[in-house]
Amino acid sequence: MVAQQPATPPPATVTAPPAPAVLPVSPAPPVAGGGALGAPGALPRAPVGTGYAYVGPGGNAAPQASLGEAPPTTPVDPTLRGTGELTELYISAGLLGAYTGFFVPFAAGLEATSGGSGSGENLVYSLSILAGGGLFALGVGGLDAGAGLRTGIAPAMSTGIRYGLLTGFLMWGALDPVLEPTGGRFDPLTGRMISTGRLGLAQRTALPFGFGLGGLLLGAAVGYGLEPSTDQVRFVETGGLWGMSLGLLIAVGAAQSSEAGFALTVGGLGAGLLTNAIVARSGVRISARRAWMMTLGFAIGAAGGAIIPAIASSAAGGFSRDVFGTITVVTSVAGLVAAYFLTEGMDAPRSGTRPGTGPDVQISVSPMDDGALATASGTF
Repeated sequence: MVAQQPATPPPATVTAPPAPAVLPVSPAPPVAGGGALGAPGALPRAPVGTGYAYVGPGGNAAPQASLGEAPPTTPVDPTLRGTGELTELYISAGLLGAYTGFFVPFAAGLEATSGGSGSGENLVYSLSILAGGGLFALGVGGLDAGAGLRTGIAPAMSTGIRYGLLTGFLMWGALDPVLEPTGGRFDPLTGRMISTGRLGLAQRTALPFGFGLGGLLLGAAVGYGLEPSTDQVRFVETGGLWGMSLGLLIAVGAAQSSEAGFALTVGGLGAGLLTNAIVARSGVRISARRAWMMTLGFAIGAAGGAIIPAIASSAAGGFSRDVFGTITVVTSVAGLVAAYFLTEGMDAPRSGTRPGTGPDVQISVSPMDDGALATASGTF
């Protein structure tokens, strides 16, 4: 009889614990100074974009740079001049420098010292004009060196230069009777005109140079001293345009001589600049866009006023300067005032319109028997 052995239980299944996650580690790059780590505390880095990170002794991964991370940008200074302002000043200063390059050798008596050689005079004038424009442009670069010009200074100087040169030429015509006479005689040997009134020519050519240089200095004083905004400078600039145009229209209707016409025009220019400067300094804020829209209204009014006398003169068989000047002055001022009120809300923030989305305008089309009717409404 064989004793029955108890059944042997099946062996227990042992489950191995999960293996710890292993973070792939790239080979540490050699560091100058010996060893993989080099200086104490230095951690080697894996190449960017490989997905590997070096794990330090404390178990922390070394920080890695991100491919999509943008470099930090320097904020733009809102008080710094714009590129357009600086370009405008370069051009205006170059014009004044070129005229200076002409005036200096002329005032120094180039014809008297060159022995009457036309080719030599032309060469000296050409080089002098180029040198004058280049020197004034270098001066602008010097002013903008370092931190750069503040916004408003460059347009103030540019406006002063342009209106200064324009005033000088207008004064040339206004003061012509009181300046030294000019004249010349024809030399049959050389086939050229010989000036016999050089002093008178020097006086006349000095006017644009003097007023242009004075406008540059005045613009610099206003820009650095009063620190106007670009919109304020543009408003004053358009005021000079309005005043000069009104002076010209008044001269057409009332001036009895060309000298009086030049005087009225330059007087209107100065009055317009001074008036708008006072208005801008008193706190009235009109943007450059609105100022140019008002200028457009002024031009439309003047053009409309010019049509009326033209029609009347064709019917009457004669042209009247008095009627033309009076009507165009009235209609141009009316157009300016109308544009001022029509653009009154142009500078105010528009409700319900996100910046950069354009004007809030609704356009609708309605079918009709003969076609369709399109309408547009909203805020322009």
